[in-house]
Formats: sequence, C-alpha cells, structure tokens
Amino acid sequence: MNTYRLPPIQLAEATGPDLPTEVQLLRVGEFRDTRYGKFKVTPKMLSEMVRNHESKVRRIKPMVDFAHESDKEAAAWINSLETRANGNELWAKVDWTGPGSRMLSEKA
Repeated sequence: MNTYRLPPIQLAEATGPDLPTEVQLLRVGEFRDTRYGKFKVTPKMLSEMVRNHESKVRRIKPMVDFAHESDKEAAAWINSLETRANGNELWAKVDWTGPGSRMLSEKA
C-alpha cells in the first residue's frame, strides 16, 4: 500500500481574534480513502465544482461539517468557491456558525 504525504490544508491568514473567512477545501492530487479507495482530483474537477456551485446545481447552500458528518450540524456555510494556484486548489469563502466558531477559537 502506498502512503501519500501531502502538505496540510491551509486556512487563510486571520488577523487578531477573527476567524479565517476563506478555507482551502481540496487540491489536485491522488488520494486514498478507506471508503472509496484510490482516487484522483484534477484541475478540471475543481473548476467544475466552482461552476456547479455558481449555478446552484444542488439547490442548497453547501456547508462545512464536523468530521465528514454531513447529516449533522454545520460548522460553516459556503458562500462562494474559487480555484487558486493555477487551478490546483479549491478555496471557499465561509460564514462560521456558532459551534464552528467556538471549535476554531478553542483550537479543538
């Protein structure tokens, strides 16, 4: 089994006590997941995600959840998506919920 060592997902710099309003959601690369096995994320996939978000394909406001539990409460609501780093990173502008703000503030 191959082990992939990737740099950590980045948060935008926050000033003072404010929480970041932008978070990196995904990046281009090959990954392995216990549920889905090996999979690849491409720049085309990221640009399609931005386009689908802007077109409101899912007809819901997407959220950032806790521990990949999308059927539970939201940590943040995603307002917009964009690609960065020549299309290799997917970033979201977010509004944190009360529980999400507390978790980040407490570095939980």
